[in-house]
Amino acid sequence: MIKPKLPLSKKVIFSAKPYSTAFLNSLFKELKERPEPFLGTLMAENEQGLLILFLLQSEPYAAGGWVDGVHKALTLHEFFQTLSKLDTVQLSLYESDLIYLKCLLALFQKKPATQATTDLVNIEDFLGLLKQDPGENLLILKKDEEFNFFYFLGKELVEAYFATGEAPSKGDPLEEGMLSYVSTAGVSSPVELLLYSDLKVTSTPD
Repeated sequence: MIKPKLPLSKKVIFSAKPYSTAFLNSLFKELKERPEPFLGTLMAENEQGLLILFLLQSEPYAAGGWVDGVHKALTLHEFFQTLSKLDTVQLSLYESDLIYLKCLLALFQKKPATQATTDLVNIEDFLGLLKQDPGENLLILKKDEEFNFFYFLGKELVEAYFATGEAPSKGDPLEEGMLSYVSTAGVSSPVELLLYSDLKVTSTPD
């Protein structure tokens, strides 16, 4: 099954740990006992797909995942129920920041306001339009199953999260990194543009 390649999170706490109910219960207990509230994602992966649990203040907040090749939002109950039925699951825990979590959660909870490809839209013109918008926007550049997040606020590109991990250096503007990605990734085939203008993400019920 084709799996998504997502941008790297802020910090890897652990990766590829075998799933068990006892391990999960122990993990949640440890998170609650941390001196500082935990913010991040717990990812459960196997051959059938990828499940993602969003953690806010050390507590489950929302969930989503790729099930049968389709990405969608899940209730917390659906997350844990699906997790319990999967075979040979590996768990990974990542510390994140709020903007990254908002971008990833919007992918599950919201629908793009604009959807196009770089052979039909000039990326520099598109960037110029986003820099005229004083609101909040998320631009996802998608190539095959590779997702890259670009977060705009107040007419500026303020954060960029690359699936390849090849983020621009601190001396390079984020815009240059984005344009460089499009010019490189778009050589063989167009890059898909997904623009999300509604980023009011919410917690999901149990």
